[in-house]
Amino acid sequence: MNRFRDRKILIIEDERLIVQVWMIYFEQAGYRNIRQAETGLEGLQIAREWRPDLIISDVMHPGPDGFDIFNELFLDPRTLSTRFIMASGCAPSPQPEFSDKLSTAGVSVYLKKPFDPRELVACAQKVFTEAEKETLKGL
Repeated sequence: MNRFRDRKILIIEDERLIVQVWMIYFEQAGYRNIRQAETGLEGLQIAREWRPDLIISDVMHPGPDGFDIFNELFLDPRTLSTRFIMASGCAPSPQPEFSDKLSTAGVSVYLKKPFDPRELVACAQKVFTEAEKETLKGL
């Protein structure tokens, strides 16, 4: 049984086929609260209203890019505790500024596309487990 099944996940990705595949894998893993946005602007709006526990975003999509989304949501007290997974075809290692952006944006995990959707689900599980541990430390 998935103890994190009620956690809210927002996927910001403009490739519909990718989103469909990811959602199938999350649903098979028992997650029930998943929403999708095709643009950065739509993702920001959903994040502010719905307050997801986890956002999975591509770097490049219409509207604000993944980094701009993360930076805006970190400035908003309502979404400050939201965890992030960045998924992109960009490789961070040869570009130091890209790696710097990842760390300053508060990205929990970076996955380079293409990747196995099961890896994404496992990363989400890990992010939720780490967030739970941090919460317990604070008690």
